[in-house]
Amino acid sequence: VVEYVIDELPKGNLTIELICDRVGMSRSTLHRRLKEENASFNQLVSDIRKALSKTYLKQGMNVTQIAFLLGYSTAGNFLSAFKRWFGMNPTAFRKKAFTLH
Repeated sequence: VVEYVIDELPKGNLTIELICDRVGMSRSTLHRRLKEENASFNQLVSDIRKALSKTYLKQGMNVTQIAFLLGYSTAGNFLSAFKRWFGMNPTAFRKKAFTLH
C-alpha cells in the first residue's frame, strides 16, 4: 500500500478507491487491515507525506517541487501541513536539522 501511495501522490489524484484497485482488495478489507495496524488511510497518507517531506528537504528540493511530489495542489497547502507536522517552516527545519553546528 505504501509503495502505491508514494507512486500516486505526484499524480494528484490519490483516493482510497485507487489504492484498493492497485492492491486488489476491497475498501472494507483495506480499512480492516489498516485498523489492525492502528492506522487509517488518511493517517497513512499523512505519515508518508511527513516522512517524504524530510527526505526531499535533505535532498535539497525546493518547496514547490516537494509540494508537487507529495500531491498538494499548492505550495501553500504543503507549507501549512509542514508547519503542523514540525512546528516550523521548511527553511527553519532544514537549517536546524541538516546543518552542522
